[in-house]
This record gives sequence, structure tokens and C-alpha cells, in this order.
Amino acid sequence: MRICRLFATAVLFASPTAKAQQSVIGTWYGAVPLPGGDFSLRVDLTRSDSGVAGVMSIRESKLIGFPVPDARFSNGTLRLSVPKGWGLAMFRDIGLTEEEQIITFEGNVAGDSIQGTLQLAYAKFPLTLRRAGAAPSSIRQKTIAFTNGDVSLSGTLYLPERGNRFPAIIFTHSSGEHTRAGYAQEAERLAAVGVAAFVYDKRGAGKSTGANWTVATFDELADDAAQAVRALRRRNDIDSRRIGLYGLSQGTWLIGMVAARIPDIGFLVFVSGSGISVWEQELFRTGAMMRAAGYSDADVAEAQAYQRSKFAVARTGLGWRSLDSLSKALKQRPARWFDDYAQDYASLSSARFWWLAAFHYDPMPILEHLTMPVLGLFGDKDLSFPVPAIVDSMAAAFQRAGNKDVTLKVFAGAEHQLMLPQAYAGRTLRRVVTPQYMPTLVDWVKSRVIR
Repeated sequence: MRICRLFATAVLFASPTAKAQQSVIGTWYGAVPLPGGDFSLRVDLTRSDSGVAGVMSIRESKLIGFPVPDARFSNGTLRLSVPKGWGLAMFRDIGLTEEEQIITFEGNVAGDSIQGTLQLAYAKFPLTLRRAGAAPSSIRQKTIAFTNGDVSLSGTLYLPERGNRFPAIIFTHSSGEHTRAGYAQEAERLAAVGVAAFVYDKRGAGKSTGANWTVATFDELADDAAQAVRALRRRNDIDSRRIGLYGLSQGTWLIGMVAARIPDIGFLVFVSGSGISVWEQELFRTGAMMRAAGYSDADVAEAQAYQRSKFAVARTGLGWRSLDSLSKALKQRPARWFDDYAQDYASLSSARFWWLAAFHYDPMPILEHLTMPVLGLFGDKDLSFPVPAIVDSMAAAFQRAGNKDVTLKVFAGAEHQLMLPQAYAGRTLRRVVTPQYMPTLVDWVKSRVIR
């Protein structure tokens, strides 16, 4: 009897804290109407040693699965903060001060809603987050595991609610560390119109293990995507002859490589890239970004000359001592641009490796033989690829291939990854994906594969 009383007392004292914490754990959604595209926020809250931990997603700005640096919940109030200094791409180089490059939310929990205030950069808005319900969905999700040699890869297959033998699209990734979450929005929209979509974690990211993307060659990354194609072709619910590939930036080089290796790829979607060799793209990117950052023509010319010297040594293996001396002299001077744009090699072996792994690659010989339907989406303000030149070169290559189904579209005002500045109260607030992107992608894919 005494033990029971002690147990009841313990529950009594623990209960208020447990209930308070439980009231905020889960997934929450909210949106703020804005000119030029709404702000949407998803927050996933879990328990942590310090109370709660949060992960936020702002889909229209391609901020997906971002761990909130400062999440707190006490006395019924939730506080989320992304302070200055986190370098979010949605804020970079759009005229915001460092102090303005922040996201904060503070609100009070009341049942299944949290009413509060959002601060996005310099602006404040009322925002109500609502708990995600178990609403029925017309989309099914399945976890798919596959391998490429010793590399174990994992992804999510989004399937339409009904039917069988679906057409499908496989999403590859751009440079950097990326998981399946990055294309969840595209996958959901396509599955809703009858197209299965498969997004996998890049090697060394998420649940894909056995190797790391930081030292992967283009051949290895393309082989990962090729194995994804083979994995889907083995499924009874996928039409093996209607599987297409999507590539963004670096991924646009990869999908061409896959299409050259695997016969009967159904279609290709190029977004913000291809049509130029990797080393030429790097030269362009260096100059374009330096000019945008305010560097002089002399600085740009010096940086691009250094890059050319790097690539010459990497390609031939000759002249390493001179290049190494030049690198040390530029760092000692120091050249203002060196740390951000030079990326010097630690050794001749490193230079040779990266030339063979990536920088030597030229997509044009492959593009000249691709005859499946092609969609290309680009932004005319892209600082990573010379869009007018690559559109012209890709169009010419597909013409030589005899490809009769090519759509190349350039979005006015859009930057790399089809992002464009969104204005509010007379200033630029953040970057968002151009609103035309999603309907253009979905309508084109649907029109090519839905019978």
C-alpha cells in the first residue's frame, strides 16, 4: 500500500511537465500570405535532453529539414530561432544586413494550435501553427533500399493511390550533401497526378552509407542513379519503359551519363545546368560570382587566370611546382578573392584526381545522341552557368541527335536552382523558387508519360 502511494505521488509530480511537453511534440504547419508567394513553415518537434528539438522546412525557399539552432518550450510558450551567421541561401547576397538574416517564431500553445509572431529577416507577421492531422492522402510512400557495389542507398518511392504499372521519375542531386527530403514537394505533386517519384539519399547522407559524396567521382554518382533505375525496373508496380530522370545543377551532368549507359530511359529533365564542360562552368561561375560580389575586372581576370593554370596542371600533370609557388604567393599577399574562389590543391595527386573525377567531363558528346523527350528549365540570372550559351549548345546538340521533343524554357529573373528574389515593403525579403517552376514541371512530365 505504501508503494502504491509513492508511485501515485511520483506520477502526480511528473504529470504536469510530461503533459506540457507532450502538448507540443509533433508536426506543425503554418503559412503567411505574401505578395509573390506565401511563406510556409513546417516544424517537426521532438523531445531532447534540454526539452525540445526542432526541424523546420520552408519549401518554397528550398530550406528543407533544417535543424533549428535554438528551440525552447516552457510555460506553454514555444520559441524557435535561427540567429544571424547561419548563412542561409535564401538570405545570401540580397542586401540584408547580417543582423537581419534571421528567422524567429514565438507563440503560445493552445490545444492543436500555436498562435504567435514570425520574424523573417526585417519583417514581422502574425503566424498560427496548426498540428498536422492524420488526413487521408492520395499518395503512398514506400522505403526502397538498393546498392551500388559496397554502397548502400536508401530512398522513398511516392506512389499514386490507385493503379499499377506507373510511369516514374528518379531525382538525382546537385553538389553537396542532400537527402530525399529535398524533393519531397516535387515527388508529392507528381504522385498526385499519377507519376511515381523516387528520391534517394545521396551516398554518405541520410540513410545511404558505405561511401561519402565528398570524394565521389561523377562516374560513381552516375552509377548510383543507374542502380536506382534498375531497382525501379524490377518492381511490378512501375512501367520499366516509362522511367525518367531529373537532374539539378551537377545532377544535369549525371542524368546524361546515365542515359548513355542504360537504354530506353523514358525522358530527361535538366534544371539549371549541362551544355558545358565542368571546368568551363567553374571558370564562368568564378567570374560571375566575383562580379556580383563587387570585385574589380582586374581581380576577376587574375582569379580566372589562376583557375586556368590549375586546370592545365590537373589535366597534364605538368607545372605543379610553378602552380604551388603561385598559390603560396597569392595567399601570402594576400589576394582578397583567394579564399572564396581559388580552392587550391594540396598536391599534384589531388589536382589529378579531381580532374579525372569531375572537371574533365564534357556533356556534349552524350547530348548529341539523346532522342528521348527532354525538358530544360533555366533562370536568366544564373551565376553558376552561362544560360544563353548552354541553351544554344543544348538545342544544337539535340538537333544533331534528331530529337523532336525538346522543351527549353528560361524563367525571367530566376537565378540558379530557379530561385528569384521576393520583395516585401520595398525591400528584398528572401529568395523563393519561381512559382512557374512546379506547374511547368508537373504538366510537362504528365503530358509525356500519362496514357
